[in-house]
Amino acid sequence: MQPAVYQVPETKSLSVYTKVLLHVLLAIAIQILPILAAVYGILYFVYGVLKVIQTGNKNNEAAFFAVYLGCFEILIRMSRFVALYEFGKYSVALILFVGMAVEGGKRRIPLAAIIYFCLLIPSIFVGNYYNFDYFRKSVSFNLSGPFCLMISWAYFYYRRFNKPELERLVLQMILPITAVLVVILWKIPTHFNFDYEMESSKAFSGGFGPNQVSVVLGFGFFVSSLSILLGLKIFNSRFAAFVPPFLFAVFGIMTFSRGGVLTGIFSLILSVFVYIRMGRGSRQFSKLFFGMVIFAALSYFLWGIINIYTNNSVSRRYGNTLKSGKEGAGQSGSYMDRLNIATQDLKAFEAHPILGNGPEGSHQFRAKNFNTDLAAHTEFTRLLGDHGLFGLVALLILVCSPYYYYNRRKGDNKIILIGFIAISFLTMFHAAMRLAIPGLAFGLALIDVNLQDHPLERYG
Repeated sequence: MQPAVYQVPETKSLSVYTKVLLHVLLAIAIQILPILAAVYGILYFVYGVLKVIQTGNKNNEAAFFAVYLGCFEILIRMSRFVALYEFGKYSVALILFVGMAVEGGKRRIPLAAIIYFCLLIPSIFVGNYYNFDYFRKSVSFNLSGPFCLMISWAYFYYRRFNKPELERLVLQMILPITAVLVVILWKIPTHFNFDYEMESSKAFSGGFGPNQVSVVLGFGFFVSSLSILLGLKIFNSRFAAFVPPFLFAVFGIMTFSRGGVLTGIFSLILSVFVYIRMGRGSRQFSKLFFGMVIFAALSYFLWGIINIYTNNSVSRRYGNTLKSGKEGAGQSGSYMDRLNIATQDLKAFEAHPILGNGPEGSHQFRAKNFNTDLAAHTEFTRLLGDHGLFGLVALLILVCSPYYYYNRRKGDNKIILIGFIAISFLTMFHAAMRLAIPGLAFGLALIDVNLQDHPLERYG
């Protein structure tokens, strides 16, 4: 099939380095006046909606605004503006919905995405709510993530992007995550004690939850590394292209929250594996081999430096990943502790297997029967505990659909799909759906790209 050529609108744009500098200044301004994070986020969202309506989303404007807002979400949370805690997921979902709406229903929406979310609605009517405010918070906290995933799934489903568009999409994700690095640097204390072995470090996560910050940094590492693998030119120099993944990895490791970094690394490994399996490695062996050697050497050097700097605390922290946390069973200091939480979700499922316990129901069940006040960390068991058999069916749809899509994909689309699906599922495994990133990543896995020699062409 011959590609259909189209003209990219000629618009003046700031250079990549200018945009990076502006986000450095934005991060500093937010630290001086934290309310700026919320104000900027709201204004950016409003501008994005108006721009999408004005252009009719002809050039995928909604996608660029959405991925930016999804990564900017953590900056609003780090500013402690509680009123907009779920802003990221709702803003991503709404702007993508507006994008589909102004297109006039020209695109096919996957039925599986709609069924997945609809299956989660019945449990709302069986939940135990103390008052309306608790009802609102329970539904919002537990269903905003699946709602964001459904809309992202529907929007990005076989949506076509050419090389310049994909480069811009990646940059839109890197910029706000760069601002996160500046916030972390700004808040690093002068004196600190590296005795974290089994604890995450707020000192190296901007004073906010290390788990969520680590998720964002791990996502940034994966996206910036994947762009290098696919040959995207985000920066003018090859050296500059390696700076973002290097910094994201360093500060991700330094949060002492293992999930986000390990998720980014494992997802990249899967994409590289598919890249080699498709024969790309044999055709570009010298480049790939050189890149892997450099990456391995830098990783070894980086790990050694961080270990020296932290008195080997980072090695002990990551080495104890599968051991029980020293804080005791009531804490979530290790994956074995989180396994206990997941087991308790399954107990909640056994207690109410049909409709489940309702949004936040497994949390209530855990507090009542196990005397722990910890929210679910694994979205997969939360679906069972909160939504019962309906959640089980939704989970099967969620897990089986990517396998179906993967077998129908070719070329670069397979590399992109496997990596972003891994990001989505692994994040849901260790951090549930607290952020917009897992839902957004699920949708991005389904895009249809053309990275061939004709950058101004899409598939016809």
